[in-house]
Amino acid sequence: MVDIDALQRIFAFQAVDRRQKAITSGVQFVHYTSAEAALQILRNESVWLRKSAVMNDFSEIEYGNRLLVAAWHSDAGTKLKNILDRDFDGSAAWVAADLDAAVRKMRLDTYMVCISEHRKFENGLGRLSMWRAYGNVAIVVQPTAFMENANPALPLYSLPVSYLDPMGFQKNFQKFVYRFMSALPELRKLQIAAVREWLSWCFRQFILGTKHKGFREEREWRVIYSPESPSSPLISKNVEVVRGVVQPVIKLDLRDAPDLGIRGLAVKDFVEKIIIGPTAFPLVQSEAFATVLEAKGVPDPLSRIEISDIPLRQ
Repeated sequence: MVDIDALQRIFAFQAVDRRQKAITSGVQFVHYTSAEAALQILRNESVWLRKSAVMNDFSEIEYGNRLLVAAWHSDAGTKLKNILDRDFDGSAAWVAADLDAAVRKMRLDTYMVCISEHRKFENGLGRLSMWRAYGNVAIVVQPTAFMENANPALPLYSLPVSYLDPMGFQKNFQKFVYRFMSALPELRKLQIAAVREWLSWCFRQFILGTKHKGFREEREWRVIYSPESPSSPLISKNVEVVRGVVQPVIKLDLRDAPDLGIRGLAVKDFVEKIIIGPTAFPLVQSEAFATVLEAKGVPDPLSRIEISDIPLRQ
């Protein structure tokens, strides 16, 4: 029987490799947002995951889908289809039908929040392109709870984004097909339904985890939740208004649940620092966020706040 780790190395090899590298190297992550949204996250001790359909990244999901459809009809895709039909009872048609429904399913049933890799040289500075795109506050977070993807009580998974042109995407798809072919002796031992579900999950990662290479500087990861996932005491569904749009959101409570093996989510541990970006009143905002952090049990809160020295352009 093929174990779960082995299956993940076949169907999500890039994500597995990058996730392990992030864990071992201690990569920091940051969430760029508005001051209002940052205050809401800290004061309410919760992060909102929003439907992909209402986020500004949905066009990139369409982009990933187009590239996957092209790869499915390429030579590598033909090899995969032939194997699916030969060894897995005509599964190519099932996979094709599932792929056709993938974007609709992601639009309706996929919630996410985006974080970005944070480099040491960005301390005290931040990233100008992100300030311009998302707001003037950056929350640097400790993402251990998101990276490990092993606790069913926290049914989220982290997905690193790959910035690819059609040729780069095709190369990645070819690598996947090669791994699938190399693992055939073991995969044949699985039930056909299991192979189909793993393929479905793999293709959704291809779609959700691909953006145009012009966005490479974002260094984005997506933390993703599906309503099909197991329930969790830390996750709830609510209706909120975001930029004038009434919409369902998934709320992740920022608190620990030691009895469930969940640690590191409480604000005092989860928030490593806050960077105040270019703004007319940086000192006022710094004092305000320090007050909120202190109320959440953060010792010496001012030590966790930095003011970017990028000048404000009026």
